[in-house]
Amino acid sequence: MSKAKNGTDPIDVENSIQEEYDEEYMDYVIPDGVTILRDYAFDCCDNLRSVSIPDSIMNVEEDAFYICPNLVYNQYDTGVYLGNSGNPYLVLIGANRSASSCVISDQTKVIADSAFKECSSLQSITIPDSVRSIGAEAFKGCSNLASITIPDSVEHIGRSAFEGSRLQYNEYDNALYLGNSDNPYLVLIKAVNTSIVSCDISDRTKVIAGGAFCFCGNLTNIVVPDGVKGIGDRAFKECSSLTNIVIPDSVTCIEDETFFLCSSLQSVVIPDGVTRIGWRAFLCCDSLTRVAVPDSIICIESRAFCGCSSLASINLPDGVNKVGWEAFFGCSSLKYNKLGKAVYLGNDTNPYLLLIKATKTSTVSDQTKVIADGAFFRGKLPFEYRERIV
Repeated sequence: MSKAKNGTDPIDVENSIQEEYDEEYMDYVIPDGVTILRDYAFDCCDNLRSVSIPDSIMNVEEDAFYICPNLVYNQYDTGVYLGNSGNPYLVLIGANRSASSCVISDQTKVIADSAFKECSSLQSITIPDSVRSIGAEAFKGCSNLASITIPDSVEHIGRSAFEGSRLQYNEYDNALYLGNSDNPYLVLIKAVNTSIVSCDISDRTKVIAGGAFCFCGNLTNIVVPDGVKGIGDRAFKECSSLTNIVIPDSVTCIEDETFFLCSSLQSVVIPDGVTRIGWRAFLCCDSLTRVAVPDSIICIESRAFCGCSSLASINLPDGVNKVGWEAFFGCSSLKYNKLGKAVYLGNDTNPYLLLIKATKTSTVSDQTKVIADGAFFRGKLPFEYRERIV
């Protein structure tokens, strides 16, 4: 729930936004617990003057504040930031494209998507040990960037974060790494090439970057070592020969499109502690027959298991509170639980936990705790939303 300008009193979201827009400027407080700001979250908010971002934030996508001409940023050295009253430098949003250097605030926890993109004069940079997340394409196109130090605090690096730079990677087995003087194998950035058939990941690795093994169509199996905290978006996208993977208990999130089109993947055990299964995480994994979903899962995003035509059953934990559009669309082998004119998924104790689809005359079970996005929808989605979930 949003908060009023004083940051204390709960307010009605829809009415409050309209009321604020009727004034000269709008100040908005994002509630605690929010971890991602998606593209166009604040699309064309002409009157947005300030935004307070909670400390829980882990990622800000490139166009989260698309065309917000009156939004006031906080400046530090050559970077611009957003944050909150306690930390105005929480998120590094962007930097001066012509700057040859940038001192990042030691209060910064998140480097947003594309923050330094095309900063072609940037030669070296040190990431402070306060930073826990580096966004997709954060340093893409930094054609003169030859040196970077990544601290142990980093838990997530998005896809193509360093594409087009001059960085010298550290090689181990069939992968390239970045890190620091104490651990040069901290982050697995990418495979040496897309034709590899195996990869022995260093046991010192803590992060697998987004897109690391994307399009490695000959990779058959891989073991992610204990201690890896983050596996980035699209990390194994279109690894069409991958049959199994071991994910350690240290991982807490299955990111967007992590196993997209892994058409040979047969089973996966999601470790206890993972709370979110991302957008299209297992889309079109049509050999997938079994998924072990832990009790820790609370969110399954749109199309997470869409097109998993061999998936015959799935047990959802009682703690799930959000299931996105078409999360199980095209799962033609999945056995649903029917009650009246509605279909459900659940577990042995409560087969009607999640309402998947219903008609306007359906009576919802009194055991149902979650209604999936679009459960009662029968129309055609607006184009901009179709583009997001397709």
